[in-house]
This record gives sequence, structure tokens and C-alpha cells, in this order.
Amino acid sequence: MEFDFISNIPSHKLTTEGDIKLTRAGTLHGVVLWMDFHLTEKLTVTTGLRQKQEPAEERSKLQWVRHTKQGVYFMQSPPRIQDEALVKNTVPRVRYSVNFEPSTGEIDFDFQLHTS
Repeated sequence: MEFDFISNIPSHKLTTEGDIKLTRAGTLHGVVLWMDFHLTEKLTVTTGLRQKQEPAEERSKLQWVRHTKQGVYFMQSPPRIQDEALVKNTVPRVRYSVNFEPSTGEIDFDFQLHTS
């Protein structure tokens, strides 16, 4: 979800939806959330990953920015992603929906695992 802090706060609810493909087997305990602040075309301050991960590096250890806060959405019943699911044509993915209500400042998150 993107917020333009130069413009007025919108009066209508904002919604963003999409999918995140899963590339490794394991247990899906949660989803990490953070903010990137694009101050100029060349200057971005992040509270998340220290550097963008390239597809070849997806299996490497992630390096997080220290001394900042990230949010974590914990799965109520953490599902197990099997190696077999990654090999078949059915790539597991997390379907997300983010809603921002400007009148209250509330942000609601919903994450669901889909394997078909």
C-alpha cells in the first residue's frame, strides 16, 4: 500500500490486494510488514530489509535494518509448506488484503494461504 504524504488524506477507504509466491518449504508462522519512505528519487529510508533480495538470493539469509520496528502478522494456525507443493504446478502463495480507513486511521490486514 502506498501513501502520498504530500497530498491530502483521502476521504474514501483504500484497499490493496495481491499474492506473494512462496519459494521454500517450511512452516508459515507469519508475514513481516515494514515501511519504505521514498524521500527523493535517490533517497529511500527503510525499516525493513537492508537490501533488495534478487531471485537467485531468495534462499539466502535475510538481513534486516537494525534499531527499527517491523510488524509481524502471525498466522492463527501456521500451515506447513511441503517440498512437493513447490515442485508441482500448484505454487503455494499468500493472498493478502490491506484496508486503510482514513476516518479512524485503522489499517486491517488479512493473509490467507492458497495452494491451488
